[in-house]
Amino acid sequence: MANNKKIQAEIDRVLKKTTLCLTEYDEMNSKFKSEPAQNATAKERLMGELKREIKKLQRQRDQIKAFIANSEVKDVKQLESSLKKIEERMEGFRLTERANKTKAFSKEGLSAAAVDTPLAHTISWLKQCIEEGRKRAEILDYEAQKASKGGRRGGKKTEEKIRLDRLRTHIQKWDVLLRMLNNEEVACEDVDPIQAKLEALLAEDCDADELANMDLYESFYMPEGGRGRTDEDDDEEVPDWMEDDGAIDETFGDDTVADDAHGQP
Repeated sequence: MANNKKIQAEIDRVLKKTTLCLTEYDEMNSKFKSEPAQNATAKERLMGELKREIKKLQRQRDQIKAFIANSEVKDVKQLESSLKKIEERMEGFRLTERANKTKAFSKEGLSAAAVDTPLAHTISWLKQCIEEGRKRAEILDYEAQKASKGGRRGGKKTEEKIRLDRLRTHIQKWDVLLRMLNNEEVACEDVDPIQAKLEALLAEDCDADELANMDLYESFYMPEGGRGRTDEDDDEEVPDWMEDDGAIDETFGDDTVADDAHGQP
C-alpha cells in the first residue's frame, strides 16, 4: 500500500510538471510563429529555445512511458492523455523545424532550378534522415542509460543499447552515401529507391531486428564498417556523436604486413 502511494505521488509530480512543460512549449511556439520572418536572428534564437522546450517534453514522455509499462500502475488514462499531448507537440515541432530550414536554405540563395534537380532532392531527404537519425539516437541513448541503471547487469546489452548501436551504424552509412553523392560516386537514381526503407528505420516502433538489416546497402561500394572510399579518407575526422560508447568499430584492417618470408630458408 505504501509503495502504491509513493508511485502515485511520483505520477502526480510527473503529470504536474508535464502540464507546465506543455504550457511553456505552447507559449514559446506562439512566440516563434508570431515573429516576422525577416527577423532572422530573433527567429533563430526562438527556434533554439523551442528545441530546449521540446527536449523537456521528451524527458517527460520517457517517464510517462515507464509508468504506463509499470504493472503496479492500474489507472493509466491520465498518463496516456499526457503522452498523446506530448507526441502531438513533437510532431508539430518536426514540421515547424522542417519548414524553418526550408526557408533558411532559400535565403541562402539556392535557386529554384537547383532545388528542383534530382540530385538536390536526394541530398535533401538524405540529410533529413541523418538529422532525424541523430535525434533518435539521442533518445535511444537516454533510454539505454536508464535501462542500464534499472539493474540489468552481467555484460548483456539491453534492447535499447542494441537498437542504439545499430541505428548509429545506419547513420554512419548514410553519411557515406551523402559523401558519395556529393563526389558523384553514386547516382541519385540508385539511392532514391531506399528512401522509404531508411525513413522506416527512424520510427519509434522500429525494433532491433529491423535495424539489423544492412542488406539495404549491398548495391553500394561500402567496405565493412560502412565507410566509403574518398581521397581524404585517412585524414577525415570522426563526428563526435559517433565516438560515444565505441559503438562503431572504425578499424578496417591492419596496415602492418606480416613478413611471410620470416623463418623461411
